[in-house]
Amino acid sequence: MGDDVSTVESPVAEVVATPKSSGTNDVDPAPVFMSIISEKTGYPSEMLELSMDMEADLGIDSIKRVEIMWALQEQYQNLPQIGANDIAELRTVGQIIEHVKTILPAVGEVAIPELDLVENSASTAISADSSGNGNGSAAADLGSVPGEIAPALLSIIGEKTGYPVEMLELSMDMEADLGIDSIKRVEIMWSLQEQLPHLPQVSGSEIGELRTLKEIVDHLGSLAPAETSGVAIIPAPVSDSTEPVKKNS
Repeated sequence: MGDDVSTVESPVAEVVATPKSSGTNDVDPAPVFMSIISEKTGYPSEMLELSMDMEADLGIDSIKRVEIMWALQEQYQNLPQIGANDIAELRTVGQIIEHVKTILPAVGEVAIPELDLVENSASTAISADSSGNGNGSAAADLGSVPGEIAPALLSIIGEKTGYPVEMLELSMDMEADLGIDSIKRVEIMWSLQEQLPHLPQVSGSEIGELRTLKEIVDHLGSLAPAETSGVAIIPAPVSDSTEPVKKNS
């Protein structure tokens, strides 16, 4: 019995190690990023160079820079949020691409264990000991996102506009009542997704259509459950994997 257990565990370790390295090597955000810049600025992609300064050479101000980064994160759904301060410090096209490259490998490493939990019962048992708390907290975070959206949004708006949070109401219009233009709206949504990293990405066009605070909260809340259901599948193989072990013993 002991020999059988060792032979099962060793191939699983090999399977887990292989996709991590391949996920890191296959990612190249440069073509996508160049395409987005071309679309937003009108410059042909073939004219763009990595050494170009976003503002000095391409005329991309801080507002358009946020829009470009937003579009990039729409293309890479698993790309972690990049803080506004980081965006401001990344001056050239090459600097942004290199920064994104350093973030993307971490995404591959995080996503792979979730797939192994579903496909391999042995790796599920191993991962449950080392990262079970992480998976549980992720499910809890996703489940609590809808209830956290409104307080987080009101807090961010208070910080960005100077309005006391207790004066804000969900029925308020972002622009008419609070004077929040499209630029500041993007900044607010960016901050919200930094604070709630499990929140699904929202496109720029969707942001423009959401007028009131309640519309934003309701829209984001309607997106969050789809993520929750995806995570809820993971614990199922754990119970399946534990039953055969008891039968063999």
